[in-house]
Amino acid sequence: MRLAPKPVKAMMVRRRERIVRSLRESGRIEAALGLRLRLQVWSGRSLALLSGPVRIRLQARVPEGSRLFPVWHRRHWWLANPDERLVVAEVMRANLDLTAGLLEAAGVRYFPVPIASVNRYRLCVAEADRRRATEALAALGDPGVYVYLDDRRLAGRRVSTVRTGFRARRGLRQAEVWRVYRNYADPGGRTVLGDLHGCEIEFWAEERLDGGRPHLIATRWNKKVSSVAIDDPLKERVTVAGRSLPSVKERVHARFFDEVEFPVDLVYTWVDGSDPAWRDRKNGVLRELDLPALNVNAHNEARFKSRDELKYSLRSVAAFADFVNHVWIVTDDQIPAWLDLANPRVTVVDHKEIFGDSGRLPTFNSHAIEARLHHIEGLAEHYVYLNDDMFFGRRIVPETFFLSNGLSLFFPSTALMGLGPASKDVEPVDAAAKNGRDLVHGRFGCVVSQKFRHAPYAQRRSVLLEMEEEFSEQFERTAAAQLRSPTDLAVASSFYHYYAYLTGRAVRGTITSSYVDLGAPGLDRVLYALTQRRDFDVCCLNDTVTDPERAEIEQRLVEEFFDRYFPVKSEFELREP
Repeated sequence: MRLAPKPVKAMMVRRRERIVRSLRESGRIEAALGLRLRLQVWSGRSLALLSGPVRIRLQARVPEGSRLFPVWHRRHWWLANPDERLVVAEVMRANLDLTAGLLEAAGVRYFPVPIASVNRYRLCVAEADRRRATEALAALGDPGVYVYLDDRRLAGRRVSTVRTGFRARRGLRQAEVWRVYRNYADPGGRTVLGDLHGCEIEFWAEERLDGGRPHLIATRWNKKVSSVAIDDPLKERVTVAGRSLPSVKERVHARFFDEVEFPVDLVYTWVDGSDPAWRDRKNGVLRELDLPALNVNAHNEARFKSRDELKYSLRSVAAFADFVNHVWIVTDDQIPAWLDLANPRVTVVDHKEIFGDSGRLPTFNSHAIEARLHHIEGLAEHYVYLNDDMFFGRRIVPETFFLSNGLSLFFPSTALMGLGPASKDVEPVDAAAKNGRDLVHGRFGCVVSQKFRHAPYAQRRSVLLEMEEEFSEQFERTAAAQLRSPTDLAVASSFYHYYAYLTGRAVRGTITSSYVDLGAPGLDRVLYALTQRRDFDVCCLNDTVTDPERAEIEQRLVEEFFDRYFPVKSEFELREP
């Protein structure tokens, strides 16, 4: 017997259906490309539309002259500050300034401690000072300031600081940790940086240690200090995110042993397959080569398609990867029209500069290009290689790719290279990995079988130069192949990691990655889910096949994804006059 839906749920479903139907009839949802994604987005926002009065009341609380505006985020309306940069490190710094200034104004003694999270800072306050901190927070009177109450007993309840009634006061009195923050959003309200990047206030309880001397005891674990004597004067100062803060002892904020300090560069390979001059060069090579001797996918058009992914990948770098020292973009006599070449942090490198007298140009073989990346003049010893279709999805730190002792990290996949030798009947990417597998066996006497994730590849320049010297014939043969060949070596994406590991220069790491095949069914649902969760370190949107019937739909869905995830321009883009 089918049970009837609960009255409230049924009512919400009917309202949602009416809203979506009316939007379609009015033309606000097009019955065309990407319809399913639009329906999912609008269905997910039905609560936002239904809660219009809440938005109106929220807007009424905005002081005259304030830039605060309502945004729909995580199924609720919030007030947010418009931000045309949306750089996570800057939002973290702003919330640190807000919280430290609040405590200082109230005369509350505090000190910072380093924590494992890369998304926020933490200030420690004695439990005895909680009441003064609560009063200072309540007296702030800023409707755009919020507190996330982090306590297992409270299950992460959020409380607006302007609502200082009994329930709010009780939550502030009980919570182990407050996370004070302002929301920051692009002017269109599509991307919101909120409580994840707030500044924490952790309340430390008092205990007597060391013969009865009163100490403050940490509520949460941190990697440097678990207790502090109450009478320990805060005479030291430490600079955190550009702000001078009181510190218990200077060594508490000295560089920790596992923190990377050496420079880390990024290297991109990029091509615009629609460029007429580039296509003429490629067609000339296709006429000269023996194509039947190569795999049918050796020159797959999908590999050269540009959807302006590089622009959005660089937006992800600006937003989430503030550790990057310099960005290198390797191209074949091409420059993105939107790229700001005056930016001192980015350099375009032509193939001629890294090939020199080696190999054969022009080349349309990514394996050949990857085998020469370490010859970029001025490249740092430690760098991360990315394809232009890879993106950072949240804040990331250099320790994701390197240990502080210099070792690089790699990310194996569960996918296997497969048995059998490399040949033209094997996919070019698999053949190149198998050739590396054979070299590993011959050099080290062991077997490797796993591929690697479609995620950025950490590299060490000195190791690659050493590999090139030892396997000069294989490197030269790869560099000379103008199209993907059965004799190629996957230098950067596979062989390097195994060689570096077996010579003690690399170890296995962990990363949260998402791989999206743009030609697979259900692309709309996958991209929509990514914009909602935003819980991955890196994402790859990979073109594997070219289907003319789906091309327009895929392009529209990808554009919508980029517009929602990376809505603001980065420092690497030209500004409109």
